[in-house]
Amino acid sequence: MVTPEQAGQLTPTRTSANGMAWGFIDQEGRLVVLVTNLARGESAVRLDLSGLADGTYAPTDALTGDTVAQVTASGGAAQMIVNLADYDTRVLVFPAAAVPNL
Repeated sequence: MVTPEQAGQLTPTRTSANGMAWGFIDQEGRLVVLVTNLARGESAVRLDLSGLADGTYAPTDALTGDTVAQVTASGGAAQMIVNLADYDTRVLVFPAAAVPNL
């Protein structure tokens, strides 16, 4: 049993104060991350990920199929900026190669 504060320290997805993120591994072994802008107006939300396999990845937008960014994971961690419109939510999909074998 952990406190909410302890659970927050263990999460593999963190954001800047203007955002929120939640991730899961889908049935194809890909990392799917939902990232939301909590602020009024357009925001650049910083997304910090941990527990990734080291490498360079091109996550895609699940709705459009467009590449969102090039992200390099080193030491199991990566950081990226996601530009989101007013209260917008995006679904980002990282390839299965980004997920270490558990």
